[in-house]
Parts: sequence; structure tokens; C-alpha cells
Amino acid sequence: MHAFDQAHPLQRALDELSALGGDHDRESIDDARYQEGTGRLEKALTAAGDRRSAIADEVAAHDRELPGRFAAIDQALALLDSAAAPGARRIAS
Repeated sequence: MHAFDQAHPLQRALDELSALGGDHDRESIDDARYQEGTGRLEKALTAAGDRRSAIADEVAAHDRELPGRFAAIDQALALLDSAAAPGARRIAS
């Protein structure tokens, strides 16, 4: 089921209140809105915390890879320096 197939959470809360019967004051509706908003905020904060952890793990993995990459770059530069040195054997074209 897609999100657009579902009724808005506040509408669902109002429908539930109506199903209970009787008059519902503004306070009941405000409480329902507050609970819905609080739930959304809690979910968003949880998701942000999870994403922050995932990003920290990715950064740590890249930090572990960097020394190897720097060593490979240093080796390539050393090979280029030795190839450009006077008396280095040239490849015939």
C-alpha cells in the first residue's frame, strides 16, 4: 500500500474519535494532533540517529582505506620519477 492510499493520520484520529460517539471538544482534537506530531518527530529523530551512525561507519571505512591509497600514489610517483631520471631506459616508439 502506498502512502497516498492511506488516510492522513489526523483524519484517522478524527475518524476514531467520531466512531466513539458523543461530542469531542477542541482539546481532544489537539491531543490527537499532538500525539501524531510527537510520533512523527520521534521517528525522524530515530532515523537521523541511524543515518548518523551509518555515515560514521562509512567515514571510518574510508579512513582505513586512505593509507593504502596514499602508499599506492607514492609508489606510482616514485616509478614516474625513476622513469624520468637521466639515463633511464626509454621505450622505443
